[in-house]
Amino acid sequence: MSIDWNRAQKRPKKNQKVEGQILLDLRERINELDGNLVSMTEKFSSAKKNIDLISEQKFDIDIEITNLKSQLEAIFTENVKSIFQKIAELALRSKLEEQ
Repeated sequence: MSIDWNRAQKRPKKNQKVEGQILLDLRERINELDGNLVSMTEKFSSAKKNIDLISEQKFDIDIEITNLKSQLEAIFTENVKSIFQKIAELALRSKLEEQ
């Protein structure tokens, strides 16, 4: 005899005769699903921790990139100034040598 789910839904407080093996199978399936839920919850928690760690690392890398960009821009600006200064000096020397 199997479980009459329609009857159980219509009259949830009414008793039904059910074979013991069906109840054991249901209990085994419930325990299996509970175990799956626990496992999935642990995996989700681990994944969440990994995501949080990666987010922190990305934030740190973004800060480092911003700092390096600033340093590179400063070096570039200094180099450009130095080049223009050398060009001006060479131009001045050239004019002085021409005279």
